[in-house]
Amino acid sequence: MGTPANQDQAIKQFQSIMDQIDESMKNTYQNMHQGYPTETLVRFLKARDWNVAKAHKMLVDCLEWRIQNKIDDMLTKPIIPTNLYRAVRDSQLLGLSGYSKEGLPIITIGAGLSTFDKASVVKPLLQERTRKKIQVLQGCGRDELLKIMDYSSLPHFCRKEGSGSSKNTEDGSNCFSPDHAFHQQLYSYIKQQAELLDSISPIKQGSVHVGFPDPDPEDAKIARTIESEFHRLRNLNGLSNSLNDLKVDGN
Repeated sequence: MGTPANQDQAIKQFQSIMDQIDESMKNTYQNMHQGYPTETLVRFLKARDWNVAKAHKMLVDCLEWRIQNKIDDMLTKPIIPTNLYRAVRDSQLLGLSGYSKEGLPIITIGAGLSTFDKASVVKPLLQERTRKKIQVLQGCGRDELLKIMDYSSLPHFCRKEGSGSSKNTEDGSNCFSPDHAFHQQLYSYIKQQAELLDSISPIKQGSVHVGFPDPDPEDAKIARTIESEFHRLRNLNGLSNSLNDLKVDGN
């Protein structure tokens, strides 16, 4: 990992490289770091043990994936009809059940009944840094979870021991349901973004007619008089070269 001084140097080197990325990647990179470029670079450096070259490749691969899959436009495409959105939500059991005591969001994923707590072949497959971040709990882990969050933020299937279904709860707090506040807000946001995108779309090109007022006859007469005087002066004073292209138009 290196000393703090080496880490600072790695960050500066990484930043210098990222300043030279293609214009096509800059927008998606900005959308990714959301105003925190240094913190984003540190994430990728940590993931590659502070190897700048490997971290750079990992980040560029990520940006290319975002561009190819149009991730930046993901939340501007409405899922219509609403039943389709519900079908997607029912097939992807994921939701926000609340926040920890430190204010961190608690994302719940319905991975189904697993035996990860008994799969001791698993740990050797993970890096030491990753293993330290993961804790597999017995059962629903309610007692352990209550140490870092309030009861109201527990995933719905952890609030009652032995609750059979993760899709149906008596109090309607199923964080996987499309009717949950989180998913309702998300769906509303997607619709708003789509409407906003439509409102700022460029107007299609076409012919435009613009009317101009007819010139005043008196002004046209004055212009002709001035033009005539210029021609007379040109002949008298030998100004033909300088006034050759001079023309006064009343229109």
